[in-house]
Amino acid sequence: MNLAFDATDRVAVEGRGLSVMQRGSGAMGFEATGTMLVTIARGPKAAPYAAIGGGIYRASFDLGSQAMFGALGSQFGPGTMMVPIQGTSGFGMMSGGTAFSGNMLTGWNGPTFDSSRMSAFYANRLGQMTVPAGGQWGMRSFTDPALTFGGGIRLDVTERFYVTPDVRALVVFGSGDRLTRATMTVGLGYRF
Repeated sequence: MNLAFDATDRVAVEGRGLSVMQRGSGAMGFEATGTMLVTIARGPKAAPYAAIGGGIYRASFDLGSQAMFGALGSQFGPGTMMVPIQGTSGFGMMSGGTAFSGNMLTGWNGPTFDSSRMSAFYANRLGQMTVPAGGQWGMRSFTDPALTFGGGIRLDVTERFYVTPDVRALVVFGSGDRLTRATMTVGLGYRF
C-alpha cells in the first residue's frame, strides 16, 4: 500500500508498506519506508520520477518449515549443535557434546547443513542453535534499517486515475553487513 502527497509540482512524499510472501519457502518480509519522489520530466500523459528514501525491513523465517530447518529430518539428532559458517548459509553440525565457544565458524570441514532458502545475511546472524526434540523450531525475525532508491513512471489513464510501474532497490543493513533486494510493482492511483 502506498500513500503519496504532492509537496510541490515536482516533489511528492510517499509512505509505502509492502509485504513479501514467498509461498512454501518458510520466509516472509515486510518493508515500511518513507520516500521522496522527484518528477524528472512531465508530459501530457506520462511523468517519469526518481525515488529515494529510508525505513525498515522485517524478515521472518519459520525455521520449522521443510524449506528451512524442518528438512533436517533424522540426519542430525536432537541436541546437535548448529553453528553458522561465516559467509555461507550453511551450518556446521556438532554432536556428542562438542564444545564451541563462538557464535560462528570461520572454517569447517565436518558435517554441514545448508539452508538454501535463507541468505548468509540472516543465517550468520542466527548464532548457535540446538536441534530441538520433535523439530519444534519456531519463528525467528529480524528488523533492520533500510534505504530505498529507484524510479518509475506515472501514466495518466484519466484525469483522476493513473498507473505507476515502479522498480526499486532496497538495501537492508544489519550486523555490519548489507543485503540488497529488488522490488517491481505496478500501482493504481487516484487523485483527490
